[in-house]
Amino acid sequence: MNFRVGMKVVCVDAGVFSSNPWKTCDDDLDGLEEGRVYTIRKIDLYYGVLVVWLEEIVRRRRGRTKAGQLAEEAGYRPSRFRPVQHRATDISIFTALLNEKKERVDA
Repeated sequence: MNFRVGMKVVCVDAGVFSSNPWKTCDDDLDGLEEGRVYTIRKIDLYYGVLVVWLEEIVRRRRGRTKAGQLAEEAGYRPSRFRPVQHRATDISIFTALLNEKKERVDA
């Protein structure tokens, strides 16, 4: 999946896994909600794994680096999201059904 900064995505998986191989970035989801729309603020590697960061959620930093500094904010696995699909609203079929029904009643 090709994500980009600024892209709107919807969360499709907000579940926490007990045997999570991604513990470095998904052990605490910090308010991530399935079905909610988010904006990608950053895409980068985190411990060698591609992850995304969201505008709407700034995760607290946990742990320390080897130099004793606070660790970076963890991101989320891209597989937790899908791009938002914009669909044009077209109600012409419903308008046609209403007009057809009205014509039958008037006849």
